[in-house]
Amino acid sequence: MFIHLGGDTLLLSKKIVSIINIEEPMNLNVREYLEQAIKLGKIKKTNFKEYKSLVITKDKLYLSPISSLTLKKRADYVANL
Repeated sequence: MFIHLGGDTLLLSKKIVSIINIEEPMNLNVREYLEQAIKLGKIKKTNFKEYKSLVITKDKLYLSPISSLTLKKRADYVANL
Protein backbone atom coordinates (compact mmCIF):
# COMPACT_ATOMS: atom_id res chain seq x y z
CA MET A 1 0.00 0.00 0.00
CA PHE A 2 0.97 3.62 -0.46
CA ILE A 3 1.27 6.45 2.05
CA HIS A 4 0.68 10.03 0.98
CA LEU A 5 3.55 12.24 2.19
CA GLY A 6 2.04 15.50 1.02
CA GLY A 7 1.95 17.33 -2.29
CA ASP A 8 2.19 14.80 -5.08
CA THR A 9 4.40 12.33 -3.21
CA LEU A 10 3.25 8.78 -2.57
CA LEU A 11 5.54 6.16 -1.10
CA LEU A 12 5.21 2.41 -0.80
CA SER A 13 4.74 1.78 2.92
CA LYS A 14 7.08 -1.23 2.98
CA LYS A 15 9.96 1.01 1.82
CA ILE A 16 9.78 3.28 4.87
CA VAL A 17 12.60 2.74 7.34
CA SER A 18 11.86 5.64 9.68
CA ILE A 19 9.67 8.71 10.14
CA ILE A 20 11.34 11.47 12.16
CA ASN A 21 9.84 14.63 13.61
CA ILE A 22 11.83 17.68 12.46
CA GLU A 23 9.61 20.36 13.98
CA GLU A 24 11.31 22.81 16.32
CA PRO A 25 12.95 22.31 18.70
CA MET A 26 14.92 19.86 16.60
CA ASN A 27 17.07 17.25 18.33
CA LEU A 28 20.80 17.95 17.85
CA ASN A 29 21.41 14.49 16.35
CA VAL A 30 18.62 14.98 13.83
CA ARG A 31 19.98 18.40 12.89
CA GLU A 32 23.46 16.91 12.33
CA TYR A 33 21.94 14.08 10.26
CA LEU A 34 20.13 16.61 8.05
CA GLU A 35 23.29 18.69 7.63
CA GLN A 36 25.20 15.57 6.52
CA ALA A 37 22.40 14.65 4.11
CA ILE A 38 22.63 18.12 2.56
CA LYS A 39 26.43 17.83 2.22
CA LEU A 40 26.05 14.42 0.55
CA GLY A 41 23.39 15.75 -1.82
CA LYS A 42 20.64 13.50 -0.48
CA ILE A 43 18.46 16.53 0.38
CA LYS A 44 18.48 19.94 -1.24
CA LYS A 45 19.11 22.72 1.22
CA THR A 46 15.75 24.14 2.11
CA ASN A 47 13.89 26.01 4.80
CA PHE A 48 13.16 23.18 7.23
CA LYS A 49 10.49 25.26 8.96
CA GLU A 50 8.25 24.45 5.98
CA TYR A 51 8.46 20.76 6.83
CA LYS A 52 7.40 18.71 9.82
CA SER A 53 8.77 15.23 9.06
CA LEU A 54 11.71 13.45 7.53
CA VAL A 55 10.86 10.09 5.97
CA ILE A 56 13.81 7.76 5.47
CA THR A 57 13.87 4.89 2.99
CA LYS A 58 16.77 2.69 1.97
CA ASP A 59 17.39 4.80 -1.13
CA LYS A 60 16.12 8.30 -0.45
CA LEU A 61 15.13 10.90 2.12
CA TYR A 62 11.82 12.73 1.83
CA LEU A 63 10.74 15.92 3.55
CA SER A 64 7.04 16.11 4.35
CA PRO A 65 4.82 19.00 5.47
CA ILE A 66 2.68 16.43 7.32
CA SER A 67 3.40 15.74 10.99
CA SER A 68 5.24 12.56 11.93
CA LEU A 69 2.29 11.53 14.12
CA THR A 70 -0.14 11.75 11.19
CA LEU A 71 2.24 9.81 8.93
CA LYS A 72 2.60 7.14 11.62
CA LYS A 73 -1.19 6.84 11.87
CA ARG A 74 -1.37 6.44 8.09
CA ALA A 75 1.32 3.76 8.16
CA ASP A 76 -0.40 1.93 11.01
CA TYR A 77 -3.71 2.05 9.15
CA VAL A 78 -2.10 0.55 6.04
CA ALA A 79 -0.35 -2.14 8.11
CA ASN A 80 -3.66 -3.20 9.68
CA LEU A 81 -5.50 -3.66 6.36
